Amino acid sequence: MLFRLSVIIVVMIALVLSSTWSVNVQAQGGDEPEECVEFIQQVLTDLGTNCAGGDPFQGCASHPVITLDIDEEETDAYTDDYLGLWPIAEDALEPEERAELDPRDRFPLLPAAQVDASRFDLANEEWGIAKLKVSLPHYPVAADQVEDTVFLAVGARIEDTTTPSDAYFPAAPIDISTTAETALREAPRANADVLDTAPSGVALAVDGISPDGEWARVLFTTNRLGIWDLAWVPTSVLDPTVDTSDLPEVEQDSRVPWQEIFLHDGYEESDECSLAPPSLLLLIGPDEDTAVEFWTNELYVKVRGATLFMIPPSGNVLMAYVAAGVLLVDPDTTDEWVIPAGFWGYWCLSEPDFYGGRVPPEPDEERERVIVPCADGAEFVRRLPDDDMQAWLAALLNPLGEEVPDIVETSGIGGPTIDLSFNNSDAIDPVRDACELGQLPPDICDLYEFPS
Repeated sequence: MLFRLSVIIVVMIALVLSSTWSVNVQAQGGDEPEECVEFIQQVLTDLGTNCAGGDPFQGCASHPVITLDIDEEETDAYTDDYLGLWPIAEDALEPEERAELDPRDRFPLLPAAQVDASRFDLANEEWGIAKLKVSLPHYPVAADQVEDTVFLAVGARIEDTTTPSDAYFPAAPIDISTTAETALREAPRANADVLDTAPSGVALAVDGISPDGEWARVLFTTNRLGIWDLAWVPTSVLDPTVDTSDLPEVEQDSRVPWQEIFLHDGYEESDECSLAPPSLLLLIGPDEDTAVEFWTNELYVKVRGATLFMIPPSGNVLMAYVAAGVLLVDPDTTDEWVIPAGFWGYWCLSEPDFYGGRVPPEPDEERERVIVPCADGAEFVRRLPDDDMQAWLAALLNPLGEEVPDIVETSGIGGPTIDLSFNNSDAIDPVRDACELGQLPPDICDLYEFPS
Protein backbone atom coordinates (compact mmCIF):
# COMPACT_ATOMS: atom_id res chain seq x y z
CA MET A 1 0.00 0.00 0.00
CA LEU A 2 2.81 2.39 0.86
CA PHE A 3 4.34 1.71 -2.54
CA ARG A 4 1.15 2.57 -4.37
CA LEU A 5 0.77 5.78 -2.39
CA SER A 6 4.36 6.77 -3.15
CA VAL A 7 3.96 6.05 -6.86
CA ILE A 8 0.80 8.06 -7.29
CA ILE A 9 2.20 11.03 -5.36
CA VAL A 10 5.34 11.05 -7.48
CA VAL A 11 3.49 10.83 -10.77
CA MET A 12 0.87 13.38 -9.82
CA ILE A 13 3.45 15.95 -8.71
CA ALA A 14 5.25 15.41 -11.98
CA LEU A 15 2.10 16.03 -13.97
CA VAL A 16 1.54 19.30 -12.14
CA LEU A 17 5.10 20.51 -12.67
CA SER A 18 5.32 19.47 -16.32
CA SER A 19 3.34 20.82 -19.25
CA THR A 20 3.37 17.36 -20.85
CA TRP A 21 4.11 13.96 -19.45
CA SER A 22 4.72 10.47 -20.65
CA VAL A 23 5.23 7.45 -18.43
CA ASN A 24 7.32 4.40 -19.18
CA VAL A 25 6.09 1.81 -16.70
CA GLN A 26 7.67 -1.62 -16.63
CA ALA A 27 6.11 -4.39 -14.60
CA GLN A 28 8.90 -5.71 -12.39
CA GLY A 29 9.15 -9.43 -11.89
CA GLY A 30 5.98 -10.14 -13.91
CA ASP A 31 3.74 -9.55 -10.87
CA GLU A 32 1.22 -7.35 -12.70
CA PRO A 33 -0.85 -8.20 -15.79
CA GLU A 34 0.49 -6.42 -18.84
CA GLU A 35 -2.89 -4.83 -19.55
CA CYS A 36 -2.89 -3.31 -16.06
CA VAL A 37 0.49 -1.63 -16.55
CA GLU A 38 -0.43 -0.41 -20.04
CA PHE A 39 -3.74 1.04 -18.84
CA ILE A 40 -2.13 2.94 -15.96
CA GLN A 41 0.53 4.25 -18.34
CA GLN A 42 -2.14 5.45 -20.79
CA VAL A 43 -4.22 7.20 -18.11
CA LEU A 44 -1.22 9.07 -16.70
CA THR A 45 -0.11 10.06 -20.18
CA ASP A 46 -3.61 11.31 -20.98
CA LEU A 47 -3.58 13.39 -17.82
CA GLY A 48 -0.40 15.16 -18.87
CA THR A 49 -1.74 15.76 -22.40
CA ASN A 50 -5.24 16.91 -21.47
CA CYS A 51 -4.17 19.09 -18.54
CA ALA A 52 -1.24 21.01 -20.00
CA GLY A 53 -1.47 24.68 -19.00
CA GLY A 54 -4.90 25.89 -17.95
CA ASP A 55 -6.35 28.80 -16.02
CA PRO A 56 -7.36 29.19 -12.35
CA PHE A 57 -10.70 27.69 -11.34
CA GLN A 58 -10.61 25.28 -14.25
CA GLY A 59 -10.73 21.51 -14.16
CA CYS A 60 -9.49 18.88 -16.59
CA ALA A 61 -9.26 15.11 -16.56
CA SER A 62 -7.30 12.08 -17.63
CA HIS A 63 -9.86 9.58 -18.78
CA PRO A 64 -13.57 8.89 -18.72
CA VAL A 65 -15.69 9.05 -16.71
CA ILE A 66 -15.68 12.53 -15.15
CA THR A 67 -19.01 14.02 -14.13
CA LEU A 68 -19.94 17.46 -12.85
CA ASP A 69 -22.89 18.11 -10.53
CA ILE A 70 -24.26 21.59 -9.90
CA ASP A 71 -26.32 22.38 -6.79
CA GLU A 72 -29.80 23.10 -8.16
CA GLU A 73 -30.57 25.54 -5.33
CA GLU A 74 -27.62 27.68 -6.40
CA THR A 75 -28.25 27.86 -10.14
CA ASP A 76 -30.09 31.20 -9.93
CA ALA A 77 -26.84 32.78 -8.72
CA TYR A 78 -24.98 31.69 -11.86
CA THR A 79 -25.58 34.87 -13.84
CA ASP A 80 -23.92 35.54 -17.17
CA ASP A 81 -21.52 37.93 -15.46
CA TYR A 82 -20.67 35.33 -12.83
CA LEU A 83 -20.09 32.57 -15.36
CA GLY A 84 -17.96 35.01 -17.34
CA LEU A 85 -15.34 34.78 -14.60
CA TRP A 86 -14.42 31.35 -15.94
CA PRO A 87 -12.50 31.27 -19.24
CA ILE A 88 -14.44 28.36 -20.69
CA ALA A 89 -17.03 27.69 -23.38
CA GLU A 90 -20.63 28.11 -22.23
CA ASP A 91 -21.65 24.68 -23.48
CA ALA A 92 -19.32 23.04 -20.94
CA LEU A 93 -21.84 23.72 -18.18
CA GLU A 94 -25.46 22.66 -17.98
CA PRO A 95 -26.90 23.74 -14.60
CA GLU A 96 -29.39 21.39 -12.94
CA GLU A 97 -27.97 18.46 -14.89
CA ARG A 98 -25.36 15.85 -14.15
CA ALA A 99 -23.04 16.31 -17.09
CA GLU A 100 -20.63 13.65 -18.27
CA LEU A 101 -17.59 15.52 -19.55
CA ASP A 102 -15.21 14.82 -22.36
CA PRO A 103 -11.84 14.56 -20.57
CA ARG A 104 -10.25 16.64 -23.32
CA ASP A 105 -12.45 19.62 -22.41
CA ARG A 106 -11.85 22.07 -19.58
CA PHE A 107 -14.70 22.66 -17.14
CA PRO A 108 -15.38 25.48 -14.65
CA LEU A 109 -14.90 24.91 -10.93
CA LEU A 110 -18.09 26.60 -9.83
CA PRO A 111 -18.99 27.00 -6.15
CA ALA A 112 -21.38 24.36 -4.80
CA ALA A 113 -20.40 21.91 -7.54
CA GLN A 114 -19.14 18.33 -7.35
CA VAL A 115 -16.53 16.61 -9.47
CA ASP A 116 -16.78 12.83 -9.65
CA ALA A 117 -13.82 10.87 -11.04
CA SER A 118 -14.60 7.26 -11.94
CA ARG A 119 -13.11 4.45 -9.85
CA PHE A 120 -10.45 2.15 -11.24
CA ASP A 121 -12.13 -0.37 -13.56
CA LEU A 122 -9.68 -2.27 -15.73
CA ALA A 123 -12.31 -4.41 -17.45
CA ASN A 124 -14.13 -1.35 -18.80
CA GLU A 125 -10.95 0.76 -19.06
CA GLU A 126 -12.27 3.50 -16.81
CA TRP A 127 -10.28 5.43 -14.25
CA GLY A 128 -10.76 9.13 -13.64
CA ILE A 129 -8.11 11.54 -12.42
CA ALA A 130 -9.37 15.12 -12.28
CA LYS A 131 -6.94 18.02 -11.98
CA LEU A 132 -8.57 21.04 -10.32
CA LYS A 133 -6.59 24.26 -10.53
CA VAL A 134 -7.65 26.78 -7.88
CA SER A 135 -6.30 29.97 -6.33
CA LEU A 136 -6.46 29.22 -2.63
CA PRO A 137 -5.31 31.95 -0.25
CA HIS A 138 -1.63 31.42 0.41
CA TYR A 139 1.05 33.46 2.09
CA PRO A 140 3.41 34.96 1.21
CA VAL A 141 2.46 35.70 -2.39
CA ALA A 142 4.32 37.41 -5.20
CA ALA A 143 3.63 41.11 -5.46
CA ASP A 144 2.10 40.82 -8.92
CA GLN A 145 0.28 37.49 -8.94
CA VAL A 146 -1.67 34.87 -7.04
CA GLU A 147 -0.15 31.46 -7.64
CA ASP A 148 -2.26 28.35 -8.07
CA THR A 149 -2.83 25.32 -5.91
CA VAL A 150 -3.76 21.99 -7.48
CA PHE A 151 -6.18 19.33 -6.28
CA LEU A 152 -5.94 15.92 -7.91
CA ALA A 153 -9.02 13.76 -7.38
CA VAL A 154 -7.91 10.20 -8.15
CA GLY A 155 -10.96 7.98 -8.56
CA ALA A 156 -12.75 10.14 -6.01
CA ARG A 157 -15.75 12.45 -5.65
CA ILE A 158 -15.21 15.84 -4.06
CA GLU A 159 -17.73 18.59 -3.39
CA ASP A 160 -17.22 22.30 -2.93
CA THR A 161 -19.30 23.78 -0.11
CA THR A 162 -18.88 27.48 -0.82
CA THR A 163 -21.81 29.31 -2.41
CA PRO A 164 -21.80 32.01 -5.08
CA SER A 165 -23.09 34.59 -2.61
CA ASP A 166 -20.22 33.93 -0.17
CA ALA A 167 -17.38 33.25 -2.60
CA TYR A 168 -14.74 35.77 -3.54
CA PHE A 169 -11.76 35.68 -5.87
CA PRO A 170 -8.32 36.43 -4.40
CA ALA A 171 -6.07 39.25 -5.52
CA ALA A 172 -2.41 39.93 -4.87
CA PRO A 173 -2.01 42.02 -1.67
CA ILE A 174 -1.21 45.73 -1.79
CA ASP A 175 1.33 47.26 0.61
CA ILE A 176 -0.24 50.20 2.47
CA SER A 177 1.50 52.17 5.23
CA THR A 178 -0.13 52.82 8.60
CA THR A 179 -0.67 56.40 9.69
CA ALA A 180 -0.83 55.51 13.40
CA GLU A 181 -0.03 52.63 15.70
CA THR A 182 -2.79 50.05 15.43
CA ALA A 183 -3.81 46.69 16.82
CA LEU A 184 -4.01 43.69 14.50
CA ARG A 185 -7.30 42.08 15.49
CA GLU A 186 -8.62 38.58 14.98
CA ALA A 187 -11.92 39.81 13.50
CA PRO A 188 -13.23 43.01 11.88
CA ARG A 189 -14.65 44.52 15.07
CA ALA A 190 -13.26 46.84 17.71
CA ASN A 191 -13.57 44.37 20.59
CA ALA A 192 -11.96 41.40 18.80
CA ASP A 193 -8.86 39.77 20.28
CA VAL A 194 -5.55 41.51 19.54
CA LEU A 195 -3.06 39.27 17.73
CA ASP A 196 -0.22 41.78 17.37
CA THR A 197 0.47 45.51 17.05
CA ALA A 198 1.72 47.44 14.02
CA PRO A 199 3.63 50.72 14.63
CA SER A 200 2.97 53.91 12.69
CA GLY A 201 4.64 54.10 9.29
CA VAL A 202 4.97 50.36 8.70
CA ALA A 203 3.73 48.83 5.43
CA LEU A 204 1.00 46.20 5.83
CA ALA A 205 0.04 43.75 3.07
CA VAL A 206 -3.70 44.25 2.51
CA ASP A 207 -5.59 41.57 0.56
CA GLY A 208 -9.23 42.58 1.06
CA ILE A 209 -11.65 45.20 2.37
CA SER A 210 -14.81 44.59 4.42
CA PRO A 211 -18.15 45.28 2.67
CA ASP A 212 -18.73 48.40 4.78
CA GLY A 213 -15.26 49.72 3.93
CA GLU A 214 -14.38 50.11 7.62
CA TRP A 215 -11.85 47.26 7.92
CA ALA A 216 -8.91 45.95 5.92
CA ARG A 217 -7.69 42.37 6.06
CA VAL A 218 -3.91 42.21 6.37
CA LEU A 219 -1.20 39.57 6.44
CA PHE A 220 1.18 39.22 9.34
CA THR A 221 3.63 36.63 10.59
CA THR A 222 5.29 35.76 13.86
CA ASN A 223 8.02 33.94 11.91
CA ARG A 224 6.41 30.67 12.92
CA LEU A 225 7.26 28.10 10.25
CA GLY A 226 7.27 31.00 7.80
CA ILE A 227 3.47 30.81 7.66
CA TRP A 228 1.49 34.02 7.42
CA ASP A 229 -1.78 34.63 9.21
CA LEU A 230 -4.69 37.01 8.70
CA ALA A 231 -5.67 39.98 10.86
CA TRP A 232 -7.87 43.06 10.60
CA VAL A 233 -7.13 46.77 11.00
CA PRO A 234 -9.40 49.83 10.60
CA THR A 235 -9.05 51.42 7.17
CA SER A 236 -8.89 54.76 8.98
CA VAL A 237 -5.29 54.03 10.04
CA LEU A 238 -4.10 53.27 6.49
CA ASP A 239 -2.71 55.71 3.92
CA PRO A 240 -5.86 57.04 2.18
CA THR A 241 -4.04 57.86 -1.05
CA VAL A 242 -3.56 54.17 -1.96
CA ASP A 243 -6.17 52.82 -4.39
CA THR A 244 -7.77 49.63 -3.04
CA SER A 245 -10.56 49.36 -5.61
CA ASP A 246 -9.06 46.19 -7.16
CA LEU A 247 -9.10 44.30 -3.85
CA PRO A 248 -12.03 41.93 -3.18
CA GLU A 249 -14.70 42.46 -0.55
CA VAL A 250 -14.06 39.97 2.25
CA GLU A 251 -15.55 39.10 5.61
CA GLN A 252 -14.15 36.99 8.40
CA ASP A 253 -15.73 33.81 7.01
CA SER A 254 -15.19 34.56 3.33
CA ARG A 255 -13.87 31.70 1.22
CA VAL A 256 -12.65 31.37 -2.33
CA PRO A 257 -14.30 28.67 -4.47
CA TRP A 258 -13.07 25.21 -3.50
CA GLN A 259 -11.46 26.38 -0.27
CA GLU A 260 -13.97 24.26 1.69
CA ILE A 261 -14.57 20.78 0.34
CA PHE A 262 -15.96 17.36 1.23
CA LEU A 263 -14.10 14.24 0.18
CA HIS A 264 -16.90 11.69 -0.22
CA ASP A 265 -15.35 8.50 -1.44
CA GLY A 266 -13.86 5.80 0.70
CA TYR A 267 -10.69 3.84 0.46
CA GLU A 268 -11.01 1.14 -2.20
CA GLU A 269 -8.46 -1.33 -3.49
CA SER A 270 -8.54 -2.85 -6.94
CA ASP A 271 -8.76 -6.63 -7.18
CA GLU A 272 -7.63 -6.39 -10.81
CA CYS A 273 -4.44 -4.41 -10.40
CA SER A 274 -2.45 -3.98 -7.19
CA LEU A 275 -0.63 -0.99 -8.69
CA ALA A 276 -3.85 1.03 -8.80
CA PRO A 277 -4.18 3.39 -5.82
CA PRO A 278 -7.36 3.74 -3.77
CA SER A 279 -9.65 6.76 -4.06
CA LEU A 280 -7.73 9.79 -2.84
CA LEU A 281 -7.27 13.54 -3.03
CA LEU A 282 -3.82 15.07 -3.44
CA LEU A 283 -3.24 18.76 -2.66
CA ILE A 284 -0.10 20.34 -4.11
CA GLY A 285 0.70 23.89 -3.01
CA PRO A 286 2.73 26.43 -5.00
CA ASP A 287 5.96 25.34 -3.23
CA GLU A 288 7.34 24.18 0.12
CA ASP A 289 7.86 27.79 1.27
CA THR A 290 4.23 28.79 0.74
CA ALA A 291 1.33 27.76 2.97
CA VAL A 292 -2.22 27.36 1.66
CA GLU A 293 -5.23 27.09 3.94
CA PHE A 294 -8.40 25.15 3.37
CA TRP A 295 -11.02 22.96 5.04
CA THR A 296 -11.69 19.33 4.14
CA ASN A 297 -14.63 17.59 5.81
CA GLU A 298 -14.64 20.51 8.26
CA LEU A 299 -11.04 19.86 9.32
CA TYR A 300 -9.04 23.12 9.11
CA VAL A 301 -5.53 22.66 7.72
CA LYS A 302 -2.59 24.58 6.30
CA VAL A 303 -0.32 22.83 3.81
CA ARG A 304 3.28 23.67 2.98
CA GLY A 305 4.23 21.31 0.17
CA ALA A 306 2.05 18.33 -0.80
CA THR A 307 -0.39 16.20 1.21
CA LEU A 308 -2.57 13.27 0.25
CA PHE A 309 -6.02 12.78 1.84
CA MET A 310 -8.11 9.59 1.99
CA ILE A 311 -11.23 8.31 3.76
CA PRO A 312 -11.13 4.61 4.78
CA PRO A 313 -14.14 2.27 4.59
CA SER A 314 -15.52 3.30 7.99
CA GLY A 315 -16.32 6.69 6.48
CA ASN A 316 -15.70 8.62 9.70
CA VAL A 317 -11.92 8.95 9.50
CA LEU A 318 -9.86 11.33 7.40
CA MET A 319 -6.31 10.19 6.69
CA ALA A 320 -3.51 12.53 5.64
CA TYR A 321 -0.13 11.45 4.24
CA VAL A 322 2.45 14.24 3.96
CA ALA A 323 4.56 13.79 0.83
CA ALA A 324 6.58 17.01 1.07
CA GLY A 325 6.83 19.92 3.50
CA VAL A 326 4.54 19.95 6.54
CA LEU A 327 0.83 19.75 7.28
CA LEU A 328 -0.69 21.85 10.08
CA VAL A 329 -4.00 20.59 11.44
CA ASP A 330 -6.15 22.96 13.50
CA PRO A 331 -3.38 25.56 13.20
CA ASP A 332 -3.02 28.37 15.73
CA THR A 333 -5.07 26.49 18.34
CA THR A 334 -4.22 24.47 21.43
CA ASP A 335 -5.09 21.33 19.41
CA GLU A 336 -2.60 22.07 16.63
CA TRP A 337 -0.68 19.21 15.05
CA VAL A 338 2.46 19.68 12.92
CA ILE A 339 2.96 16.63 10.70
CA PRO A 340 6.25 16.42 8.75
CA ALA A 341 6.99 14.87 5.36
CA GLY A 342 7.11 11.09 5.52
CA PHE A 343 4.50 10.86 8.28
CA TRP A 344 0.75 10.40 8.29
CA GLY A 345 -2.09 11.08 10.67
CA TYR A 346 -5.79 10.41 10.92
CA TRP A 347 -8.71 12.27 12.44
CA CYS A 348 -12.06 10.89 13.48
CA LEU A 349 -14.83 13.04 12.06
CA SER A 350 -18.07 13.82 13.85
CA GLU A 351 -21.38 13.14 12.09
CA PRO A 352 -19.93 10.28 10.01
CA ASP A 353 -23.26 9.74 8.26
CA PHE A 354 -22.76 13.11 6.55
CA TYR A 355 -19.20 12.44 5.39
CA GLY A 356 -18.86 9.75 2.78
CA GLY A 357 -22.29 8.22 3.37
CA ARG A 358 -21.02 5.47 5.68
CA VAL A 359 -21.95 4.99 9.34
CA PRO A 360 -19.30 3.38 11.59
CA PRO A 361 -20.39 1.04 14.40
CA GLU A 362 -19.64 3.55 17.17
CA PRO A 363 -19.32 7.09 15.79
CA ASP A 364 -17.20 9.46 17.83
CA GLU A 365 -18.48 12.93 18.66
CA GLU A 366 -14.96 14.25 19.26
CA ARG A 367 -12.09 14.09 16.78
CA GLU A 368 -9.32 11.84 18.01
CA ARG A 369 -5.84 12.65 16.74
CA VAL A 370 -3.15 10.05 16.14
CA ILE A 371 0.18 10.54 14.37
CA VAL A 372 2.58 7.70 13.57
CA PRO A 373 5.49 7.18 11.16
CA CYS A 374 4.55 6.01 7.68
CA ALA A 375 6.38 2.74 8.15
CA ASP A 376 5.46 1.72 11.69
CA GLY A 377 3.16 -1.12 10.60
CA ALA A 378 -0.13 0.68 11.06
CA GLU A 379 -3.19 -0.91 9.51
CA PHE A 380 -3.29 0.96 6.22
CA VAL A 381 0.49 0.84 5.66
CA ARG A 382 0.63 -2.78 4.63
CA ARG A 383 4.28 -3.22 3.75
CA LEU A 384 7.37 -1.53 2.42
CA PRO A 385 8.32 -1.75 -1.26
CA ASP A 386 10.32 -4.82 -2.19
CA ASP A 387 13.31 -4.62 -4.50
CA ASP A 388 11.27 -5.00 -7.69
CA MET A 389 8.85 -2.30 -6.65
CA GLN A 390 11.68 0.00 -5.62
CA ALA A 391 13.06 -0.31 -9.14
CA TRP A 392 9.63 0.54 -10.61
CA LEU A 393 9.40 3.53 -8.26
CA ALA A 394 12.91 4.69 -9.16
CA ALA A 395 11.97 4.68 -12.86
CA LEU A 396 9.28 7.24 -12.08
CA LEU A 397 11.40 9.25 -9.66
CA ASN A 398 14.33 9.86 -11.96
CA PRO A 399 12.81 12.61 -14.15
CA LEU A 400 10.89 14.30 -11.37
CA GLY A 401 13.38 15.88 -9.00
CA GLU A 402 12.57 13.13 -6.49
CA GLU A 403 10.56 15.19 -4.04
CA VAL A 404 8.77 12.29 -2.35
CA PRO A 405 10.29 10.48 0.65
CA ASP A 406 11.76 7.06 0.00
CA ILE A 407 11.04 4.68 2.88
CA VAL A 408 14.07 2.42 3.29
CA GLU A 409 14.17 -0.72 5.43
CA THR A 410 17.66 -1.46 6.75
CA SER A 411 18.94 -4.21 8.99
CA GLY A 412 19.02 -3.49 12.70
CA ILE A 413 19.79 -5.29 15.94
CA GLY A 414 16.62 -6.94 17.18
CA GLY A 415 14.67 -6.21 14.00
CA PRO A 416 14.48 -3.97 10.97
CA THR A 417 15.21 -0.26 11.22
CA ILE A 418 13.16 2.18 9.19
CA ASP A 419 14.91 5.17 7.61
CA LEU A 420 13.43 8.14 5.77
CA SER A 421 15.48 9.15 2.73
CA PHE A 422 14.88 12.44 0.88
CA ASN A 423 16.73 13.14 -2.34
CA ASN A 424 15.42 16.71 -2.56
CA SER A 425 16.15 18.85 0.48
CA ASP A 426 13.40 21.32 -0.45
CA ALA A 427 10.84 18.69 0.52
CA ILE A 428 11.93 18.80 4.14
CA ASP A 429 13.01 22.43 4.63
CA PRO A 430 9.74 23.12 6.51
CA VAL A 431 10.51 20.16 8.77
CA ARG A 432 13.86 21.72 9.62
CA ASP A 433 12.03 24.96 10.48
CA ALA A 434 9.60 23.10 12.75
CA CYS A 435 12.43 21.33 14.57
CA GLU A 436 14.39 24.55 15.10
CA LEU A 437 11.26 26.20 16.52
CA GLY A 438 10.60 23.28 18.88
CA GLN A 439 7.32 22.36 17.21
CA LEU A 440 8.18 18.70 16.64
CA PRO A 441 9.24 16.10 19.24
CA PRO A 442 13.00 15.44 19.45
CA ASP A 443 12.60 11.80 18.44
CA ILE A 444 10.95 12.85 15.18
CA CYS A 445 13.61 15.48 14.49
CA ASP A 446 16.25 12.81 15.10
CA LEU A 447 14.90 10.83 12.14
CA TYR A 448 15.84 13.73 9.88
CA GLU A 449 19.07 14.42 11.77
CA PHE A 450 17.76 17.91 12.59
CA PRO A 451 18.51 19.59 15.93
CA SER A 452 15.38 20.18 18.03
